[in-house]
Amino acid sequence: MVCDRCVMAVEGILTQLDIAYTHVSLGSAILSKDLPKGKTESLDNALKHVGFEIIKSERDDLVQQIKIALISLLDSPIPNSFKLSVYLSDSLNRNYQILASIFSDSESITIERYFILLKIEKVKELLSYRDLTLKEIAFRLNYSSTAHLSKQFKEVAGMTPSAFRQTASHDRLGLDDI
Repeated sequence: MVCDRCVMAVEGILTQLDIAYTHVSLGSAILSKDLPKGKTESLDNALKHVGFEIIKSERDDLVQQIKIALISLLDSPIPNSFKLSVYLSDSLNRNYQILASIFSDSESITIERYFILLKIEKVKELLSYRDLTLKEIAFRLNYSSTAHLSKQFKEVAGMTPSAFRQTASHDRLGLDDI
């Protein structure tokens, strides 16, 4: 789950299936009690129907935690002294090399590349709102310059930020589709 609407969707499914829960947040749901096998299958099917899944392994859970940590990071300005490896190690209390290895094995992409793709989707979102200049967006997402942001944006999106801002459709990926 990557947004508030995702949380609401999961809460709706749990309520619809009459499954008691204490808390739902990005990437997790705390149920009031263990589910019998039949209920687990019903929940799994309902979640799959809306594009979610029950994480069944510790490894998959760790990958999900990495994604949630990175997505959450984009909701506030990234500090100048930011180091991705330190942030993830501190956030998840794990060695970064282990995190990077598990993530790459599972997702067939490096954490760094995944974070770049997330940042570009965030840039698209901010450009479509038209509230911030490209310079302000670059500063907020800790790019060294607008030129660096523009180069990375064109490499990923296939067009310049200015061209994207001018398009009517503002095609964007869902963060869980990256």
